[in-house]
Amino acid sequence: MKLKINPSTSNQQHHKVVDIQATEKKQDNSMPESVVVIGCGPGGMFFCHAMEAKYRELREKGDTEGLANMPIISVFERANSPGGVWRAHRSHADSSAFSYSEEKKEEKKDTESAQANKSTQMYEALWTNGPKEGVELYDYTFDEHFGENTPVYLPRQALLEYMIARVIRKSPEFFEKYVTFNTSICKVIFNDDKQNFTVTTQNTLTGVMGTKTFDRCIWAAGDNGVPSMPKPVLEKLSKFSGRVIHSTDTNNFKNDVCGKRILIVGGSYSAEDLSLMACKVGAEKVYISARSADGVVGWTKAWPDGKVEVLLEYDLVEAENGSTIVLQKVIDNSYHVKEFALNKDEKPKRIENIDTVILCTGYQHQHGMLEPRLKQWKDFDKKNATITVPDDWEVEDNEFTRKAKSVLGDIPKPKKAYWAGSLQYYPGIYNGILIDNPRMMFLRNDHDYPILSYDALAWLFMKYLTGGVEIPSPEEMKKRLEKKCLLEMSRYPYARYYMDPSFRSVLQKKDPTYTFYSETYYQHAYYDYHCMAYVMDVGKYPSNIGTYGKLNERGLELKRYGDLSYKHRVGATEGKTFRDIENAHEFKSLFTGTPAVPLNKLWLDINEEEDKDLW
Repeated sequence: MKLKINPSTSNQQHHKVVDIQATEKKQDNSMPESVVVIGCGPGGMFFCHAMEAKYRELREKGDTEGLANMPIISVFERANSPGGVWRAHRSHADSSAFSYSEEKKEEKKDTESAQANKSTQMYEALWTNGPKEGVELYDYTFDEHFGENTPVYLPRQALLEYMIARVIRKSPEFFEKYVTFNTSICKVIFNDDKQNFTVTTQNTLTGVMGTKTFDRCIWAAGDNGVPSMPKPVLEKLSKFSGRVIHSTDTNNFKNDVCGKRILIVGGSYSAEDLSLMACKVGAEKVYISARSADGVVGWTKAWPDGKVEVLLEYDLVEAENGSTIVLQKVIDNSYHVKEFALNKDEKPKRIENIDTVILCTGYQHQHGMLEPRLKQWKDFDKKNATITVPDDWEVEDNEFTRKAKSVLGDIPKPKKAYWAGSLQYYPGIYNGILIDNPRMMFLRNDHDYPILSYDALAWLFMKYLTGGVEIPSPEEMKKRLEKKCLLEMSRYPYARYYMDPSFRSVLQKKDPTYTFYSETYYQHAYYDYHCMAYVMDVGKYPSNIGTYGKLNERGLELKRYGDLSYKHRVGATEGKTFRDIENAHEFKSLFTGTPAVPLNKLWLDINEEEDKDLW
């Protein structure tokens, strides 16, 4: 599907979405609230899409007063097109997702390339690593978009096109209405006296600065904002003579890995993706070093052609002789240690003749533009932050807590619990709202189905801003967060392992093989769905997955698809990847019932630039 959108900012105004006629009818001459949105990735797009849905609802009802009071939205995006991290490195040539005129391409080519190098984006040939059935959205089905059955795992570009097509389908001028592209937000300051924000921007093409004030601020710049290159890791690699890159620095990926021996540091999805990509483009050998045994790279039982060797619970120690990397087994990788403790009794492992080291070491939140007090919630000491456990706290009676008691015996109730390990994440944020300043909101994702999670939270934000859902008081938000955190510790032994040091100490002694720990890990993973169901339920999302306490049929299917995706990795066979599944028909659209289909050829044999008939 070709989408022709012109994001030119030459004559674009920041406030366009208000219904002018309705505004003129307001009796008190007051203006509606203004809202600045930082970033036009999935979160920013979906928030504006939710606002559009509200506009249509009010217009259909003929509610002129409601239209007049609708917030005025201004989105600033530093890149030249929407999509955030879903944009590829060669995004200015990614015309099937977002087209420019030829003269604009030539005029901006050099500037765009420089900007792309500073931005976190996906590499061109990336495919999704989760089933697409978990990201299909309620108001625009895959049947409508693709017009045919599709595989379980999709190419990056196909999903980006789907998201963009969704938001412009009923609003052809969507991006002209809401977004100013090629504009970075340099500084956001909250003014206590006027209870508003002063926002400083810069045009990335001309360098022109600007300043505006807004009543509310929504940060939607994505968690994958700034590549994390940990200084201790770089120091350990100081004597390495080869190339060291971050997982986002893949402009020359084929040259960096083809025919070479690679070490990938990290154990999550990016490590899995790049290991498979390295095999695909002809790496000689790939080593993965992961300090934890819980990462996704530990699930896969067979890698293509036996080229990948996974080293779980190993930490990088140093580089020797230019191309030899020394690794050491770790003995404690829990949240409550400042550094991974090394097992000095075990002989170090030396990997020789390494050409390239790829750091899949995650990202730092892109909050540099915010004044300190607006971002201090993310800097709290999670390892030592505690909650007082009330006298009436009790362990919930369920299958896993009963098993925990049989394995570990009676463990006294803790007097305090640590936030570490809780899926509530931060005590200063409630459903995306900054508790200390509810006018500041963070559209973040904390789920394995990020697209659906963004849409649910974006819808809740729309409800908050248009009066559909009341924003609780700061005191109430804190109370609800602590209650959810303590409930999680009560219900899930895995959460309690990280929240209660006494429980952890006993489990480490009585479960030395971590067998029970592993069982509780997978049980606790399901809680993720309950957290998303909670956001959907509170925000009255049009297509929810149940409630905080109980998932509905759609929620249970999402869980099942997650389990199947895990089994694809566990059941991987020689020469195939988890994307080469034989049971594609077991995945069906939650909205239309349309089953998925297998790829036409093995994923390793697909050339994304040449093969057009992929399924």
